[in-house]
Amino acid sequence: MQNCYHRVVGGEAEFSPDDLASYLQEMAAVLLKIHAVDTTENEASFLLDNEKRNEGRA
Repeated sequence: MQNCYHRVVGGEAEFSPDDLASYLQEMAAVLLKIHAVDTTENEASFLLDNEKRNEGRA
């Protein structure tokens, strides 16, 4: 299964890991790194504009 994320980043989706505890620890560590990225120097206002993104959706 491949989506736009996989085309850009690569890798495979893991839907049933052998070691769930280890998998969740690794995912939590990656999420911490993602959320620690300093965005003050980057233009990311488009990420916060939910009104425009959801315009026209019912």
